[in-house]
Amino acid sequence: MADFVILRLERKSVAALNLRAPLYALEQMIVSAGAVREFAGRVRIEFEGCYELGEVWLDACVQRYMRELTDLFPYWLHFVDKEDESLRILMCCLLPPQQVEPHGNGEPQMQINVLAWNDQLRRLRLYMSRLHAQYGLSPEESSAIDQLIAAWSRRVGLTPA
Repeated sequence: MADFVILRLERKSVAALNLRAPLYALEQMIVSAGAVREFAGRVRIEFEGCYELGEVWLDACVQRYMRELTDLFPYWLHFVDKEDESLRILMCCLLPPQQVEPHGNGEPQMQINVLAWNDQLRRLRLYMSRLHAQYGLSPEESSAIDQLIAAWSRRVGLTPA
């Protein structure tokens, strides 16, 4: 497999909602059918500057940034790596988990609305399907990516959308 493409987002760009650099990089992945195929599943999202990976999606600026970026580039499901934390970070930014009352151990728990989560996955899948149709990806190619998404959903404890 080819190397991953790291989409490194700097804290000051996130705070300023500066989408130019990452959007330009992402748009290069949809210039041709060859590029769409080449970059499938290879994008990893990283944040620079005082973010802790496990909690990056709790930051309201990060949530807003990723929502804005997704509005401009809704093809994440095709391109994002489904093995690291990138897809989870993206989805948690788009649909942040809510803190709920503590259970037995006294610590607050985070909970997601599974129906809303699945709706978001369906919406992103629709964009992915349009991308596949536009660039002539085969049903087998689309199915392979759908299977990776379903496996990821099961791995993080969600039912596939």
